[in-house]
This record gives sequence, structure tokens and C-alpha cells, in this order.
Amino acid sequence: MSRPPVAHLLLFLLILAPKALDAQGADAFAGEWRAQSSGGGIVGANVYKDATRWVVQLLGACAPTPCVWNPEPLVVLDAAERAGGPPRGLATFQQANMRRVMTFRLGEESMLVEVYSMQLPVPGRGITGRNYYTVDELTRTKPMATPQSPTRPR
Repeated sequence: MSRPPVAHLLLFLLILAPKALDAQGADAFAGEWRAQSSGGGIVGANVYKDATRWVVQLLGACAPTPCVWNPEPLVVLDAAERAGGPPRGLATFQQANMRRVMTFRLGEESMLVEVYSMQLPVPGRGITGRNYYTVDELTRTKPMATPQSPTRPR
């Protein structure tokens, strides 16, 4: 049995390389992320594997310490949906009159976090509708993250 020439092996590896990079999916987001400057709506994120799924847990800019949001499942968009660019993720939250969409975009050395929250009005309870949007840039500080106990009520 003869071995294939080295050129054939290299070609085979080059063909597989893009698929291997795309296959990394959510693990590209793994770790602890923190804002380099204060003043944003989101000051950090923890992305970790919880049993069989990946989750993201945001840290909001509460005082005197950041408030830890509840973990939400992280869905990573596939290469076709992101036009072959860097990995992008999505997490959503819905409870009672609150809806929230969170998007995550990986860059060279950072992750851009966009949060769009929609509070629907509940006139009978005196709650008015309110929408807000924040964009914050985070930098990975640790390659692994662990869950934190939520300190922010749903």
C-alpha cells in the first residue's frame, strides 16, 4: 500500500480547514469578558457550557457592583447566515411584558454586545412601555467562565 504524496495531504487539509474553523461555533465565545471602560450598559459576560448547551450570562452596570443576569442559551449563527465572517451569536429573553434580544459579534481581540430591550406597557398596573438599546465592547479576560448566581430579578 503506497502513501499519498505530501501535496495531496496538504490539499486535503486546506479543503477541510474552513469547515474546522466554522465547527468551533460557540466555543469561540467561551470565557469571561469585561468592558475596558465604564459607563456602558453591559460591563461583562460569562460564556460557558452548561450540560449540553452553551449559555451566556451578562453583567449589567449596576452600582455599587455589577448585577448578574440570568443565563440564557447562546445560539451561534452558521457561516451562511453570517456571510463567512467572524462568529456571531444570539440570545433572547422573554417574560411577562419584557422582551430582550442580545447579539454577540466576535472581533480580533474583542466581542461586541448589543442589547435591545422592549418593555411592553401594562396600563392596568401603571407600567408604561419603554425600549432601550445598548452597545458595549468587551475584552476576554479568561478563557474559561463559570456560572454566577443571578443578582438581578427577572
